[in-house]
Amino acid sequence: MPPTKTALCSNCRSHLDNFVAEATLAKSELSELLQRNRANDIPKTPAERSQMKLILDEAQGDLGWCDQAISDLDKQLAKLKKCRRDILRKRIAPRQSLLSPIRRLPPEILILIFTNLDLLVAHNYLFFWQNRLESEIFALTWVCTQWRELVLSQSQLWARFKVELALFHEIPTQFLNFAIECFKVRSGTAQVSFTLVGYSDTPFTLPILDVIPRAVERWKAARFEAATAKKFVEFLLERYFGPGVTTFPYLESFALLANEAEKSKVFELIRSLRHCPRLRHLSVSHLDPSVTFTVMTNLTSLELRDFAGHCLTQLLKQCPSLKQLTVRNFTQVQVPTADYCHTRLSQLNIEKAKGGLGTEWSSGLRLPALTHLLFNYQSESWSEALQELANLLLRSKCSLTQIQLTKNYIADSDASAKAKFLSDVSSVIAPDARIDF
Repeated sequence: MPPTKTALCSNCRSHLDNFVAEATLAKSELSELLQRNRANDIPKTPAERSQMKLILDEAQGDLGWCDQAISDLDKQLAKLKKCRRDILRKRIAPRQSLLSPIRRLPPEILILIFTNLDLLVAHNYLFFWQNRLESEIFALTWVCTQWRELVLSQSQLWARFKVELALFHEIPTQFLNFAIECFKVRSGTAQVSFTLVGYSDTPFTLPILDVIPRAVERWKAARFEAATAKKFVEFLLERYFGPGVTTFPYLESFALLANEAEKSKVFELIRSLRHCPRLRHLSVSHLDPSVTFTVMTNLTSLELRDFAGHCLTQLLKQCPSLKQLTVRNFTQVQVPTADYCHTRLSQLNIEKAKGGLGTEWSSGLRLPALTHLLFNYQSESWSEALQELANLLLRSKCSLTQIQLTKNYIADSDASAKAKFLSDVSSVIAPDARIDF
């Protein structure tokens, strides 16, 4: 058994304490030395200089002893740290693991816990020299044989994955086989949620693409990101959204982020999503609300990365069930021609609104259910934009519980514009509302 009080014997501690007491300079002596240094009071006689050199040699000897003692103690400390790690790893951790309450849970409860962890298997190609999959799910398979068999038998635990594509060296066959094992074999016939990311030089002939099921009836959530890739949407249309592919029975969330050059292809792909009875969340880089998209009828959440030159009212008319709307790069060209009241929208985020937004972008629009508002403006003057926003809120007679106003260019008149805005809309701000500027 180890000693109960200290790892140093009484003789060692006594010697160390005595040495520290003797080697430490008295406060009065230190003050005298500092005073002599300030006054440049150098030793004047040979005897005085010799005496000071003797004291200096003695101090340097003590310093050498300290260095040696520290080196010896560091070695002892390293041994103790290694011993501590071994105790934790070999004696404590295995026994704690065996005594853990989760070990006694039945398989059906473990499955519920593992499923709620929402584990993601990620294939990361940002660094071309790394061919690997990353996921916490692998750690679950290392706990014990029973857990491994349980995890491998549950296809839904392997049904969330992310694949990143880039121009890199040839994929090793062994890694590709393991990726297919994880993404395709282990997921079985479960509904899948996946993200596919492409980059500017992505070759769309990579064999890793085979892990994404072409059977769209298995898609639960699909996200395609390639804002810098060329002909990415064209590739998607050919591979996954060919003629006759219009029904996505289990699709709940869909995202498509592409570059400006493929805007028309984005519209074509969104139009192909004709029968999506469960689709509630949509995120796209481009969308023209003047075109009718049947997929938008049942949406509760919509995010548009580029909403330049379109009509907000026209967009909301296509989404009667919408509760949350986020639009970016918003500039107004089309002025609403008719009044419209959207009764369900509770959260409106307008990000990166531009100077050309105009003064009538919300004319006739009412949002009585609105509770959360975010407005980010990117122009030097935003008084007109705030006034139009105030008109929208007052016309809506809503009750705001959270307001966030931000501006990229700060001007001296901003403070007064904010104060006027808050004063104008005070009647529609809840008493306990959170206001951020």
